[in-house]
Amino acid sequence: MPTIRPEFVRGTFNKIILHHTATPREARYGVEWCRKLHVEHKGWRDIGYHFYVEYDGTIREGRPLNMSGAHTRGENSQAIGIAYVGGILHGEPSCTMTEDQAMSISAIIDYLRNTIGKPLPLYGHRDFNATFCPGFKVQDYDWHNLRWLR
Repeated sequence: MPTIRPEFVRGTFNKIILHHTATPREARYGVEWCRKLHVEHKGWRDIGYHFYVEYDGTIREGRPLNMSGAHTRGENSQAIGIAYVGGILHGEPSCTMTEDQAMSISAIIDYLRNTIGKPLPLYGHRDFNATFCPGFKVQDYDWHNLRWLR
């Protein structure tokens, strides 16, 4: 996990928003693939997410926490963005999050809450925009015990 100095975190962050990459869960869709997509194809200054969870659960740093994200229209200045690789199975939208990815996402959430010292509620992209992302309702998952509630 990266070292976070709270004084270098945007003070306006009050939530975490979870995303998927809308790709198959494969190694080729790593953080550098996403950074290139966002910078070269979308014209952004960096990857839109602050944290990126690879197909195998490896945690990667994305956009620095002293910058607004570019992941959820209307929420970027207030939200830390986390994306995991996946969301597409056999060409169709699907919840493809693995246990390793869930463990990594949970670790990021706990780390951010403890380090920044705010409750930082978790939302899915779908809670703010008309999208399937992140592939499930984040409220249906117990992030501390790593199990589905429904």
